Amino acid sequence: RSCDAEPRAAKCADDRVRELDVEQAQAREVGQLVQVPLDRRDDRRQIRAEVCHGPGNPHARLHVTAGRARAPAGQAGRIDLAELLERYLDHRAAMGGLDRQRVSQLRWWTERLGAFALADVTPARIATARDALLAGEGPTGAKLAPASAVRYLAALSHVCSWGERELGWLSSNPCRKVKRPQEPRGRVRFLDRETELPALLAACRESTDRRLFPLVTLALATGARQGELLGLRWSDVDLERRIATLHKTKNRERR
Repeated sequence: RSCDAEPRAAKCADDRVRELDVEQAQAREVGQLVQVPLDRRDDRRQIRAEVCHGPGNPHARLHVTAGRARAPAGQAGRIDLAELLERYLDHRAAMGGLDRQRVSQLRWWTERLGAFALADVTPARIATARDALLAGEGPTGAKLAPASAVRYLAALSHVCSWGERELGWLSSNPCRKVKRPQEPRGRVRFLDRETELPALLAACRESTDRRLFPLVTLALATGARQGELLGLRWSDVDLERRIATLHKTKNRERR
């Protein structure tokens, strides 16, 4: 297949990536792990670099050759960040999945640094990506607040720690050396019981979504987070004792 025509190059690159991924996707269905030959790993890295930086961009070839030339002992020089992120998403999918916001954050990192070999995902490159988020180069094109940029860094850091601890693909987590943006102190505010709270509940009752009113009422009564409440099942609720048990919480403790 020819990819010489520049307008069609990006589409061709996407097609080639999908073709290279077919055997791995098929193997995952039967629980097998496919080891991609090194020459094909370089080919995949080159394709992803073309997708990220544009066909013919000299940086794309530089990322591939630099990954081979400076590869340390182990996997970090042969595997790119995109492969680590994909492996993590597959792992989490098998465990029940991730929320859409976290998936969106990891997809942004794939587009931003996915073509780099793990050995080349340095604190300096991560810091540059952090600054890009704050400058308005995020998925929406708007400048992210420091707190949001911290969440993006936390998402990548978690994956890198997983790759270091579970897979041995990294000798250390490069995110640990990246400074987090300073988050402003949030203000503490309560709904006014005389006006704001009745108005909120009245609006929830009028909603076409019948789940909204009980969900908001339960949130006000328990202080539980949105994700915790949405994860409730009838088996977690004891109506006679008026108790709901949260199994999936932010700090991973049942309460």
